[in-house]
Amino acid sequence: MFRFSTPASTLLFLCLLPLLSRAQDTSSTLFSFDQDIRVFTAQACLNAAGYDHEWRKDGMHPLRIEIRNELSHTLDSSFVQKLHAFRKACSGDWSGWASYALLTNGPPDFRLSYDSKTTPYGDKTRDDMSGLSTLLAEFYVKAHVPALWQKYEPRFQDLSDQFRPHAHRALDDIRRYCRLDKDYFSHKASRMHVVFAPLQSYFTAFTDKVNNEIYLVFGPQPSEPSPSSFYHEALHHVLSPLTEKLDTNITTRFKELYALATSGEHIGYSHIDEAFVRTIGCILAGKLFHESDSTVLAHVTNEYKLGFILCLSIFEQLKGYEASSLTFGQFFPRILASIDVEREKHRWMELTKNPK
Repeated sequence: MFRFSTPASTLLFLCLLPLLSRAQDTSSTLFSFDQDIRVFTAQACLNAAGYDHEWRKDGMHPLRIEIRNELSHTLDSSFVQKLHAFRKACSGDWSGWASYALLTNGPPDFRLSYDSKTTPYGDKTRDDMSGLSTLLAEFYVKAHVPALWQKYEPRFQDLSDQFRPHAHRALDDIRRYCRLDKDYFSHKASRMHVVFAPLQSYFTAFTDKVNNEIYLVFGPQPSEPSPSSFYHEALHHVLSPLTEKLDTNITTRFKELYALATSGEHIGYSHIDEAFVRTIGCILAGKLFHESDSTVLAHVTNEYKLGFILCLSIFEQLKGYEASSLTFGQFFPRILASIDVEREKHRWMELTKNPK
């Protein structure tokens, strides 16, 4: 029999190894990939209420079609009419249904239960979707949601788990580009929930912060999940704190420019936020997939032509940011201050052939 001797120093290292591993991987406690019955119930209810929008030319996700068919056979016509009436009457958009559900304690009563101090848009969502708690509770029973959940949750979970390997890389990419502190996101939230939601349209996603926890809710996408799946929604938690601090004079300054792209609607901070998010998202995806500068510019131009009229100017100025030693937060005011409104008006008319 052979016996091996282990030096005392090695034994000490082996004893400490589990502790060292946990210390190096504390960020792993930030993410949760569990499905959420509140989101499932709200989005199933929204579909039953007549929400049939779909961006993908080939149609809805197969699971969305399957669940919609089940609901059409389960729910009686009078209750469906009630759902349709509520949807027409409420002022919240498609994402508002799930956003509201996240403010509740879940089934069976879906009672509102959130802290306004750590839930930035909770009160607005509550007001936009007033009365939804009662409707969700009724839908939960009449649609036999517990049985639906038992049937579909494992399939949803399998799809959600495909995002798991890419989460930390995505946050690392954002932190590096924006030169954020390594603990930026863990300081932003105690938990980051990733929920795959095939009951949404393709190419859609939204993010909410509820009780100091961030939710990233992804609709289906035609490509395989990658770090780029996270960029857009996670970037909102970098940009929103910056745009929320902007002086209201920014609104007046861009009003005429924004009207060109939005038929006279006034600019809002959400648009500024969205333009930055879309532009930086294109840049990060370009780096991830090793795309040429011309390809990245083409992606940014596509976002611009969708009406995000600040994107090209932001893209051009980000070259200066990348060459600087400043953090993104420090450079951010320079970008907005440097946008030439007259130049952007001419650019818009030239690139879109806008008769205005």
